[in-house]
Amino acid sequence: WEPHLYMLAAAIFTSVVASACFQQGIRRLGGASAAFFSLLEPAGSCVLGALVLQEHMSWKAMLGIAIVLGAVLSMVWFDHRAAQKELRHAAH
Repeated sequence: WEPHLYMLAAAIFTSVVASACFQQGIRRLGGASAAFFSLLEPAGSCVLGALVLQEHMSWKAMLGIAIVLGAVLSMVWFDHRAAQKELRHAAH
């Protein structure tokens, strides 16, 4: 039972700490920035797994990372364009 209790404690502790840190990130950075970093988390995990743990990265994983990064970059680009348009409209 002891290993199972350690595993349960680790699971609860990491989820509580992760949730608390995420909530603090939302408060400090704002919702949009927190969402942006949350979108990058799976891609970062795959890259770090390949670099640090020498995990094999398939072409499907690389394609998925490219799609996620493309979506995030397009979201940032469109948001930036909309903000610039608002600034130009407010200046006139």
